[in-house]
Amino acid sequence: MLNDWFDPHPGAGLHLYCFPHAGGSESLYLSWEQRTALHVVPVLLPGRGRRADEPALTSTEKITSPLARQIAIHSRQREIALFGHSMGALLAYATAVALERDHGVVPVRLFAVAAGAPHRPSRLKSVRTLPDDELLAEVLATGGTPDAVRSDQDTLSHALPALRADATVVETYRHRGHVLSCPVTVLVGRDDPVVTADSVRRWSELTTTPAMIRVLPGDHFFVRDPLVVDVVQRELKGSAAT
Repeated sequence: MLNDWFDPHPGAGLHLYCFPHAGGSESLYLSWEQRTALHVVPVLLPGRGRRADEPALTSTEKITSPLARQIAIHSRQREIALFGHSMGALLAYATAVALERDHGVVPVRLFAVAAGAPHRPSRLKSVRTLPDDELLAEVLATGGTPDAVRSDQDTLSHALPALRADATVVETYRHRGHVLSCPVTVLVGRDDPVVTADSVRRWSELTTTPAMIRVLPGDHFFVRDPLVVDVVQRELKGSAAT
């Protein structure tokens, strides 16, 4: 079904497809359309949010191949952009690759947020095979988890399968050398403890034009600041033809 991966937006104009971070869901983006004129389309990943009853997927290809196909079908003559936070930046990039390579659809812009370029070796510890308590500790150490959730063991245990699957997606990704035709904007938090300046700069190696890098206030989860929506809208105003 077309609406497995997102709710098709009937409006004309540019559609912004938004990908969540590891363990995250579409909930981060549900309020965005109220604050912007953009058509915001949250990506619905299995294993969380509205698709919580489905098994989470463990490879980039299993997610991005069917998703790109459905975006290509739905976009038709519409312009599209992709936005991904942390793990979502990897999925957004891989979806852009599939769209260009397999469907001839070139997004007007890719936003890579709080993420290093996916073709560079990660400095992060491998966590996908850790025991549950150690995996949770590693995830919680990155910040961004509300105190009410951190103390709710039931919620944390339910999140574990998606977290482990997402860690597997990231850690087993293999770069195939594709350079995007679409421009890339990288957003990074000034106090992000995870993403290095070098890993951000190297996004320019994955697009035919130098990546635009914007440093914003905040840590790894600065994406929750309403300022981010304003930045995205300004960037897209200069990218879209409509």
